[in-house]
Amino acid sequence: MDGEDVLPAGTDLGRLLAPEHEMYAGLQAELPDWLDDSEDWLCDTQIQLLRDMPHRKEMSALLDQLWPERKSWLSKDVFVGGYTISAQDPPETFMMDRERIQQARSLPRAEQMVAQYEEQRRVMREWVPLAQFGVPDEAYVNARFLIRHDDLAARRFDRALSFCEFTE
Repeated sequence: MDGEDVLPAGTDLGRLLAPEHEMYAGLQAELPDWLDDSEDWLCDTQIQLLRDMPHRKEMSALLDQLWPERKSWLSKDVFVGGYTISAQDPPETFMMDRERIQQARSLPRAEQMVAQYEEQRRVMREWVPLAQFGVPDEAYVNARFLIRHDDLAARRFDRALSFCEFTE
């Protein structure tokens, strides 16, 4: 091949291309979604983090004041960096070390939750969203590319992983 992409005959390119639009930078602060959950639903690590943040209600109020229209979902915007935005299970849950999770299943339920939480956080420390975006005209369908921090620093974009999210 000569390096050109080949599409099947009759492919409607209009369905593959989005209209051009202006790019702009924005800042949006996000807090963990479990901050307001009951301690009954949290692991020990989350409970300790809550106890270490005595002013979290004030912090949440300030966040609401500074970014009143912030979104916790993807739309037509493209997000670069930050944390994974997900309607259901974020990709990090699929990237966890299955052997570690399997070993944790022999532990009591509370310790299982801690092990799963800590494993997910390990993955989140290693990987960062490179880009995330909603697929145009589709409800709750997200696409994202994740890359390891060291691969990003070395510009090894061929090592990025892609994930699609469907809620149906």
